[in-house]
Amino acid sequence: MKIKININETKEKWNRVWNFGFNTCHAALWLRDDMPSHALRAQKEAGFKYVRFHNTISKHIKIYNEDKNGNPVIDFSNFDKVFDKVIGYGYIPFFEVGFCPPLLSQHKGSLCYYEADPSIPKSYDKWNYLIGEIVKHIVGRYGLECAKRWYFEVWNEPDLFFEGTREQYFELYDNTVTAIKSVCGDLKVGGPATSKCLWINEFIEHIEKKNMPCDFISTHAYPSDLPFLDSDYGEVSLQNSRIMYELFKKTRERMNNSTLKELPLIMGEWNSSAGPFAANHDEKNNAPFIVKMFDDLDGIIDGSLYWNLSDIYEEQGFHYIPYHGGYVMFNINDIPKSSYNAFVLLNKFKGYKVTSEMSDADISSGAMTAYDKENGILSILMYNYIEPDMQKKDIENVEITISGISSETVCERIFSICDEGGSAYEWWQKLGQPDFVNEAILHKLNEKSKMVEDSRIIRREKENNYVIKAELRKGDVQLIQLHI
Repeated sequence: MKIKININETKEKWNRVWNFGFNTCHAALWLRDDMPSHALRAQKEAGFKYVRFHNTISKHIKIYNEDKNGNPVIDFSNFDKVFDKVIGYGYIPFFEVGFCPPLLSQHKGSLCYYEADPSIPKSYDKWNYLIGEIVKHIVGRYGLECAKRWYFEVWNEPDLFFEGTREQYFELYDNTVTAIKSVCGDLKVGGPATSKCLWINEFIEHIEKKNMPCDFISTHAYPSDLPFLDSDYGEVSLQNSRIMYELFKKTRERMNNSTLKELPLIMGEWNSSAGPFAANHDEKNNAPFIVKMFDDLDGIIDGSLYWNLSDIYEEQGFHYIPYHGGYVMFNINDIPKSSYNAFVLLNKFKGYKVTSEMSDADISSGAMTAYDKENGILSILMYNYIEPDMQKKDIENVEITISGISSETVCERIFSICDEGGSAYEWWQKLGQPDFVNEAILHKLNEKSKMVEDSRIIRREKENNYVIKAELRKGDVQLIQLHI
């Protein structure tokens, strides 16, 4: 792979959608100490801003009750504990309105270990009262200006986890957005929060036809669930990562051809597969997948909420094995995965886009370039992703030629997710894949989770250009920063 860069030819600033946020499993886990500690570290090192999670108003938060006459009684005790911690840790809620509280449910069934109820509310009068009181409480407790920064998303994947038709979801949306906007019209409300970028056409048509408020479009996709495989049970057949570009490009094009063209498009859930026990979530190769997604989707999406932060996670019950294919950035032993390190590198990647030419690269390898003019730092973020069933050479040799730097020498810093460091999963495999780790193994895994760092002084070469040579093995990510 050859890359030619001229730092004097800069464009607009990068839209740092990778800093937008992430998901955690469900609301009640914020009542613990361990999972929020992962969130605190992620904010400091990866610069995340928003957090989204399921079950904000359902069974385990215990927010909705009724008196003996059937009148609503709202209890904010657990709700406040959750969102005080979210706000106190410096995050902004991406508030998923759902699932259904038990006393408003039309049946006794539930989904997942944490008992999410997909029922249509049996009374929209009571549902609307609940939503209105929640929003009034948020404004009163955290202030209107804070509440204006929240995103209120109506439900989660109603195409899968809602016991109603698409039209009945639209009725739920209409009631919910009206209840929220009745408190303050400036609050941000949107949807449809579907899987696989579904219902976008119909949702936009509904918004336009009914003249309903909508402040953002959110939808989800994973490159494993296109034909709705049994991916929610872990039997995963991965798709080529390009399908993510195709899905979100199509969504953006549909928005651009509507009255909603100015709205932000939020990639509300995503990862390299939808299966909860898929080894690709643990592997080093998940890091280049993440970087490639932001390269591919630049100019298409306006926000990203990665699924998921932490193995303090209960969708299929709690898991204690260090690496079991969980979606997450931190495992049960507080060890960051390669996916987390990818976001740390993206957080270091700052500045204006730089004109660059790339040649001799295969379709799953690439580079992003940025020039931070204020601090004099040129960043080159390279990735070498292995697509499913792809035959790929072991090493990608990279030659970078940089023009436009006047100084004779610069300091080069290198951060790598590679075989030597930045992904502990492969080392856990070498240690025999122990279900439980002792102190010595834990120390080893922590050391191997750290990225490899190096620095050196380099000199300008022929024709007043800087020439840098690097190697990327399969599944590697490398950030090169020149301090000019």
